[in-house]
Amino acid sequence: MVNSVHPNQTLQHLLTDFNMSPTEKVNRLLGLRGMSQKDLARELKRNPVYVSEVLASKRVSAPVKREIAAFFNLNITDIWPPPQA
Repeated sequence: MVNSVHPNQTLQHLLTDFNMSPTEKVNRLLGLRGMSQKDLARELKRNPVYVSEVLASKRVSAPVKREIAAFFNLNITDIWPPPQA
């Protein structure tokens, strides 16, 4: 019997194994695709500065966070974990 692993399980594991900021997580994912943040912004039809500021938590935008997570077929919490109590 062959073990089947959903591709996103690997990405989720990659993102939870390290204590990385959202920017670091997205940059790592982009690197796997040979893309930059500017490329991501273009794909999302968003201003690159705005995307960068959302990733750096300088701006808050739930819609942009959803779009970024969806671009990688991930949940928002895979990139932006909920705050610790």
